[in-house]
Amino acid sequence: MRPTPFIIRPTLALFAALAFASSVQAGDLDVEFKANIRATTCDMSIGGATTTTTIPFGDVLLNDVISHRADTSFDETTMERFTLDVVNCPESLKSLKTAISGVHANDNTILISSVTGDSDLGGLGVQFSRSTNMSSHFLIYGATNPSGNDGTDTQVIYWSQDEIDAKKIDMVAHLVTMRADATNSNIGAFQATATFNFTYE
Repeated sequence: MRPTPFIIRPTLALFAALAFASSVQAGDLDVEFKANIRATTCDMSIGGATTTTTIPFGDVLLNDVISHRADTSFDETTMERFTLDVVNCPESLKSLKTAISGVHANDNTILISSVTGDSDLGGLGVQFSRSTNMSSHFLIYGATNPSGNDGTDTQVIYWSQDEIDAKKIDMVAHLVTMRADATNSNIGAFQATATFNFTYE
């Protein structure tokens, strides 16, 4: 008999305050994201923490967000590293996948603000990737398919056997503009929440 999949959903909240920078006006951006972890059968955490986790981006200029939008190597001004961790999983664990859900832009690899439901709020968002493959961004699934049941291995995080054995995946969160030309990027507050849906057998 095929084992019943278990689905668990740790939540990651992301916050930012954006300031505009140009040749005549300087500003900075304070960014942090927080993760709320709920107890489950197979314990999941972000960065090894089982309580709320805050990971600050520090001060970032809007110009930096724009200029580093297409980066495929790590840049500390607009990116933060974190890990997805698993502990206390059953010895019978054979497979594990993680789908990311939340409010997304028309480009459904970009997580955006869920405060008002306005897809253009702030013109900013966050993309997620493995640290080893930053050119490939995972999809953000909506309410109709939060677990990414039809997602491929480039859309959903399918854990490799090495990652299961290591009990973690190294990830990168990348603050980006929603449009390449940043024409809808505004200054002000930004807040977004991602839910990591873990399914294991």
